[in-house]
Amino acid sequence: MGKDELFEGDQTHLTLMKHLVLYLCIALLSVISAGCSGEASFFIAIGDDFDDTTPPQIESVQPPIGTVIPPGSIIAVTLFVSDNQGVREVRLVAASIPGIDFPDITPLAVKDDPPFTFTFSFPKPGVAFLTFEVLDFQSNSAGITVTYQVATLLP
Repeated sequence: MGKDELFEGDQTHLTLMKHLVLYLCIALLSVISAGCSGEASFFIAIGDDFDDTTPPQIESVQPPIGTVIPPGSIIAVTLFVSDNQGVREVRLVAASIPGIDFPDITPLAVKDDPPFTFTFSFPKPGVAFLTFEVLDFQSNSAGITVTYQVATLLP
């Protein structure tokens, strides 16, 4: 067996080993950059044909849908989401809150680190609608529209 024949058969293994070393270096740098007390997460896909078709799951929203919010309140809305391979980001894609004019752009806001919390002011009575989209690293998505009643609470 000649020298070229030996290396030709080992090219696939050599390529896989190079990728594995690269991914391990990236993982190590992620952990180092997070520091001793921080959190780090990473996802490694080995191979060219990774196919994730599972969309993210929206577990819950706080405050819950339908909550009555007093006018003039500033409220933090948190989405609790999960995905089989990790969540890339949560986007606020549409919003309608009485007394606030939102720009005609999408997304209006993006959060790429948990907790996925967005803060809103609710200045006037009415019904508020907030539409969110959750994306994973393969661009699978899930969406939810959250509604709140902005009204004076009765004693």
